[in-house]
Amino acid sequence: MKIQINICVMCLAIMLASSSMAQKAATDTSLTRKMLIQKALDKSYEIKNAKNEVAEDKYDKLEAYQTYIPNVSFNSAYTRLNDKIQIVVPPIDVQSPVPGLVIPPVNVDPMTLQKKETFKDDLTATMVLFTGMKVPWTVKALEHKKNADEALLKMNESEIINNVVNYYDMLALIDQSQVVLSESSKRLDEEYAFVKKARKEGLINSYDESKIEIATQQLSAKQIEMNIKRKIVESLLNDLTDVDTLSLKSVHPELSIWSLTQLGSSVENCPELVALKESVDANKFKTKATCSNYMPTAYAFGKKELDYADLSVLDPKWYVGVGLSWKIFDGMQNYREIQKAKLEASTAQNTYNNALSKMKVKLEQSRLNVQLADQLIVVAQKQVASADKGLKLCVKEYEQGLISITERLEAETDCQEARLGLIKAIYDQRMASIELLEATGNLTIENIQN
Repeated sequence: MKIQINICVMCLAIMLASSSMAQKAATDTSLTRKMLIQKALDKSYEIKNAKNEVAEDKYDKLEAYQTYIPNVSFNSAYTRLNDKIQIVVPPIDVQSPVPGLVIPPVNVDPMTLQKKETFKDDLTATMVLFTGMKVPWTVKALEHKKNADEALLKMNESEIINNVVNYYDMLALIDQSQVVLSESSKRLDEEYAFVKKARKEGLINSYDESKIEIATQQLSAKQIEMNIKRKIVESLLNDLTDVDTLSLKSVHPELSIWSLTQLGSSVENCPELVALKESVDANKFKTKATCSNYMPTAYAFGKKELDYADLSVLDPKWYVGVGLSWKIFDGMQNYREIQKAKLEASTAQNTYNNALSKMKVKLEQSRLNVQLADQLIVVAQKQVASADKGLKLCVKEYEQGLISITERLEAETDCQEARLGLIKAIYDQRMASIELLEATGNLTIENIQN
């Protein structure tokens, strides 16, 4: 009885597991480009580090503003002197108002200014009032640095989107290529059956049969190659998105021509260029902040004694005041810092100008590549139509004995290559479109076709 119950429990567990796997497979088939992109963005350690950089910029800006926040400290000290500090008053001679009456000198006790052992505790506060514009310029520089880091974050996101779309479309390329190879294999199998039958009847020789076998083996090799390529792409997508390869096996996307609409015509929004532009502005304000070191610094200060017992007669119980600090000569240190800041600003400007020039060339090349890809698709479509027509004629002519097996297989190869070429042309057009979106700064998850 126990054995039967255990068997039933095992069967139920297997059924539940199978149902769960079936539901998972059904869910996995809905994995779209955008879903995989989002998973890749969520996983990316580069994106996480870039976000940390942006967060650090916020704290750096707060730190600059905190220069104006008062600093309050509690101080406590115990001091032992070699002797107490006293003022010794010599004996005072007093002249008698009565002639002949002698008044002895008056002795005055020593006056203690500071005891030998003292214990003091106090609160001291300082507050910066004016930094010679160093803080405002530093804050401006940090704001532009934050903008640059946010642009770099978008650039990292664009790279991830590019990779995911590339691999996802590669799955579609492989799938549709396998369909072409499968159709070709089916035709060859039918042809092989026809050849074997004709061979028995002595209508063809063994050479024709061997040519069919070789073509079939070559086709099998291509199919094996495609299977291995798909596994490689699945592993790459798994690394990017953390979606398991079992789920990715159920993903079979379609390839279609990508029609770009509402595309910007400038490179100004390209994240890389935006980051460089913000870096130029950040370096300009950094130079101004360095130059402000020549200006004076104004500050307020105050002190409050908490224990009056051990204060000297000269120590105040509390005091407040304002001060001015103006560094007149620092051994040319600030001058060197200014020169370095100017060089960094010049380098940033040169880098931006160089990138802008290259981006404009890349944008034009991307436009031409998309135009070229669109035209090649039209040519490939015509080639497929011609190859299909030629294949049908060759099949009939070969069955009627009008052409050789070599010509028949050449027609099969032409048809196969034409169809694979069309699929590859569509894939190339999509990659060219991605490149154009990236060049114009529009490669975002919202602009990706699902």
